[in-house]
Amino acid sequence: MSDYAFLCAPTGAALLYLLRGYRRRQEVYSEDAPGESEEAPGGENPSATPAPQAERSAPAGPPPLHLSALDPHFSRLLFLDFAQLLYTRWQVARGSGAFAPVRPYVRADVIRSKSRKDLSDVQYVSIGDARIVDRDAEGGYEELTVLFDATLREVSQHGRKKDYWTVERWTFRRPLGVCSPPPDRMQALCCPNCGAPVELRPDGSCTYCDEVVANGKFGWQVVSMHDLEREQLAARDLYDKGAPPTPRKGSVKAPGLFRELKAFRSRYPEWKKDRFLDFAQEVFLELQRAWSERAWERIRPWETDSVFQTQRHLIERYRQEGLINRVERVRILSRSIVAVERDPFFEAITVRFAARAVDYTIRASTEELLFGSREKSTSFVEYWTFVRRAGCRREPDPKLSQSCPACSAPLRVDAAGVCEHCNAKVVSGEFGWVLSRITQPGPWQDAIDEAWTRYRPEPRRSSPSPPPTGSRRRPLRRTQPPPVSKGILAFAMVALGWLPMVTPAVPLVALKGILKAWHWRLWGRLFGNTLLLSYGLGMLYFWYRAAFDPEFF
Repeated sequence: MSDYAFLCAPTGAALLYLLRGYRRRQEVYSEDAPGESEEAPGGENPSATPAPQAERSAPAGPPPLHLSALDPHFSRLLFLDFAQLLYTRWQVARGSGAFAPVRPYVRADVIRSKSRKDLSDVQYVSIGDARIVDRDAEGGYEELTVLFDATLREVSQHGRKKDYWTVERWTFRRPLGVCSPPPDRMQALCCPNCGAPVELRPDGSCTYCDEVVANGKFGWQVVSMHDLEREQLAARDLYDKGAPPTPRKGSVKAPGLFRELKAFRSRYPEWKKDRFLDFAQEVFLELQRAWSERAWERIRPWETDSVFQTQRHLIERYRQEGLINRVERVRILSRSIVAVERDPFFEAITVRFAARAVDYTIRASTEELLFGSREKSTSFVEYWTFVRRAGCRREPDPKLSQSCPACSAPLRVDAAGVCEHCNAKVVSGEFGWVLSRITQPGPWQDAIDEAWTRYRPEPRRSSPSPPPTGSRRRPLRRTQPPPVSKGILAFAMVALGWLPMVTPAVPLVALKGILKAWHWRLWGRLFGNTLLLSYGLGMLYFWYRAAFDPEFF
């Protein structure tokens, strides 16, 4: 038996070497590959969802995050804020018939085709999602297509009120070579040439600079609007969201997340991930409290204008209907950073929150329960995007400091987010992180899936013949050797010399193969390699005892 043990050790070592070499040859690495498939532990948060979820009839997902080749000052975050502001102003103008404030940004033929004389007002414009879905540059123009998911109320000339959920696709166009204006002008909807308030003559020229600005020569202009879906909502649809959507599998992390996070840490060595997550969590909890108490001024210093207007309109709708939606006993299950983005003006970090809460709607007058449960909690997932100006080094306060970040006076801001003491706009991102967007799992997953199809990771080694521009080669993904081949190799190892060793080592190696074939996560690698190491040590101990201990058998 001692001779047999001498054959066992080299045979086992050789097979272990061949197994690891075979596995490494089968692996194809990319710089960033999607993480494990994640499923949402529940549905979407009804209190933050202004419209029922439905299948989109248009493609989803953002194109490249910036257009630096054509416009070094382009900011995707700033453009989306501009698009949402224009969408809200357009809906208000469509109801009142006063299109003068939006004439520089909406082409004349679009205004004529979309104007309606049977409306007296459009109220409660609440944008649930806005994202860039397509980009084109040809014919001397650059075009961006934006998809809006919103709810609104239309009031007819006879006073009849109807609520609608709508999905619209807008196409923005501007001439090639036109650069984006600074943030203060982009967020004001002023004259695109001189920055003065919009006062146009009948010929479309500005009364301040005398330039014709209604032709889209100086910036983005909407050249088409298409209603993809439009559904009238009943009063019950405001609080009865139905069953939560079925969780979807797929990576929820943006391409290049770890590279972007590493670059962010190098720019801001003092930045602490846990401190930022504590701040984001406190904003999350404070927003739920402000929503339940219908006291939105409590959270105003930590959210941008677009988020504030959306939530304020929702609260007003609940008040008009005599309803109160309460989210209580919120418990955060997990929090993680899933996206990091940077552009010439802003930096953004998106945090994924998985939480449980008691969510119910009551009638304000009688406290009659209309939807949900006062006792049973439900789970939900949301993606919160925080932004700040590039170069800002102010660290967030996890306790939500009640002092103005500009003048240190007691923090009191008006509806516009301006400090009442120093007149500084504290919600602009210039003084620290502010909440810019709340995205539900469906739109977020659509955007991430599309982003992965567009993503082209940089090669690990320089290639003598790089792929041509415009290549449709899909990004390399990490693949695993077939589990059957590992099973065959494990059986061969047992048959060739490891039968005498009746230890847990053989099932441990089999378990390692199962872990490797199941998911390729860091803990799986560590656990699997630990099992393999223990197996090797067990083999060495067996070989030593068999060779030098005559009483071993």
